[in-house]
Amino acid sequence: MKVLYDISLLGISYKYNTRTGAFRVAEKIAEIITTSKECDVSFCTLLCPELNEWLDPGELMIDYALSYLESCNKFPEINLVTSTLEKYIHRKIRTTFGELNNQSNLSFLSKIGQQILLTLVKSMTNENILLSPSNLAKNDIFHSPFYPLPELSQTNQKLQRFITIHDIIPLLDPELVDKRNPGLIPLTQRIVNSIKSNDWVFCVSQSSKNDLCNYCPEIEPSRVFVTHLAPSKVFSSCSADAEQITALRNKYSIPRDCPYILSVSAWVTRKNFPHLIHCFSQLLQEQKINDLYLVLVCVTIKNKLAEYDQILQEHENYNLLKERIIITDYISDEDLAILYSDALAFVYPSLYEGFGIPPIEAMQCGTPVITSNTSSLPEVVGDAGIMVDPRDRDELCHHLFQVYNNSDLREEMSLKSLEQAKKFSWEKFAQETIKAYKTAVLSQ
Repeated sequence: MKVLYDISLLGISYKYNTRTGAFRVAEKIAEIITTSKECDVSFCTLLCPELNEWLDPGELMIDYALSYLESCNKFPEINLVTSTLEKYIHRKIRTTFGELNNQSNLSFLSKIGQQILLTLVKSMTNENILLSPSNLAKNDIFHSPFYPLPELSQTNQKLQRFITIHDIIPLLDPELVDKRNPGLIPLTQRIVNSIKSNDWVFCVSQSSKNDLCNYCPEIEPSRVFVTHLAPSKVFSSCSADAEQITALRNKYSIPRDCPYILSVSAWVTRKNFPHLIHCFSQLLQEQKINDLYLVLVCVTIKNKLAEYDQILQEHENYNLLKERIIITDYISDEDLAILYSDALAFVYPSLYEGFGIPPIEAMQCGTPVITSNTSSLPEVVGDAGIMVDPRDRDELCHHLFQVYNNSDLREEMSLKSLEQAKKFSWEKFAQETIKAYKTAVLSQ
């Protein structure tokens, strides 16, 4: 099967170092299909109107895609579908634009040059340049792992179009969208609108499939495949010796011999971090616990420190919370695996998840998990973890104290976590992806 795969997300994520869960999944799909003997893969990149504000002056999505491929040694033999001449023109525009921009003594001429070049750039950034009918005609499958399916790809009736949907949370509950990212709502709408009745969809959970099919009844459920995600293999060998644990605790200022509750996510509205902090404060105060810490591995926290401090100010025991809550920025998977395995419990009170990678990572490390009873999380965690209402503070406090105070319960939950994690693997994900491709091709 000849597969054309869109790497726009990989390019823009590389450019701005925003390697979210969606980026990891898109990269994993690329690895799977490029190593499959049943797929002959080419890469492409598109222009999504909602991304214009992300692009630096004089740069194009193709710049970001090429930079990603040049920095990554995973796909040395995979071509980006544009001609050598087109690549040269794009590079030349970027270089010339930068040179004009740096000539401060020719600022007037520079502005004129900028306008001319930007006009030229915009005229070239369309699907007909980056994705031509001739390129599409050479393939059996077109797969977008995130961004909308391009209109041009509809012109080829034999081409089977796939798109990966993680969730449609911005459409179902706009209040859960982070206020700093309002563009996510129109982007999600455009993604959903790009799906036609003869297209195929991958959803990362049954919950996400149900949401999509209920929101878009015109989409035939039989054309929507559920491909569950999986944790990285680094979390399957996360046993650490005492020396490694001590070194890691020192690295992140976690007191030696004190238990800690761990949570991992971006600081965005739906992840519900404020609720967890309030519950932790209530637990310490009501139970008079003097040795328990909360460790938050939180990407993007640098922009949220004011909000975090405001939350702490709401509590009388402000100074105690300051001491007992430890926040780290992004850390490596290797360090995170040790943090998981050393934690007393992993807590994930998210209000909504398309899948929820962190709980499955924690379970693969044998860590007891407490998570929400909403969206896909019961599907992922099963009966291995404790499910709570993500808005009920007393319920979460109760179960946190249970896990803190009962070593037998922790041991039982740890064993269940390990068993539940075995149900998810990238090997299974790969098999289901290739099987879906085959189903689509044979349906012609």
